[in-house]
Amino acid sequence: MLIHKQDFGTFTGLQNAKAELPEFQFIDRSGNTIANQDFVGKYTILDFWQTSCGICFQEFPKFDEYYMKYNSNNRISLYAVNVKLSRDKEDVAFEAISKLEYSFPTLLLEQMEDAKNIFGVLVYPTVVVFNPQGIMVFRGDIDKAFSYVEGELKK
Repeated sequence: MLIHKQDFGTFTGLQNAKAELPEFQFIDRSGNTIANQDFVGKYTILDFWQTSCGICFQEFPKFDEYYMKYNSNNRISLYAVNVKLSRDKEDVAFEAISKLEYSFPTLLLEQMEDAKNIFGVLVYPTVVVFNPQGIMVFRGDIDKAFSYVEGELKK
């Protein structure tokens, strides 16, 4: 729990700030833009990762399990968000996920500073959850994120 506080700023992952985030956008493999308004109407779970993060790759099987479990639930969206490193070649993130045969969709965040400044991501992996109103309500580890969402879905 202390590590969660150190890495994510809270013991629980719950975010006190209920304000909307500034405009942001991601790019999917087809070059389509995914932005703030696309997160309204359902719980959106974003797993931020980098290509050099070994722990991220260790957690992908678990994220894929969650994706398979909730993929047909119209109240949840799940995405792995690659935060592009300057040394990353084009499409390296998409190719890595494809090669490992994961099912979850991958998005690209091209500006590394946006991960920190907009989403508060300081360590990788970090999972962020938006509520159906498009407000970021959780930032933390994968298990706490899904525990939170599962609790909310029961309400």
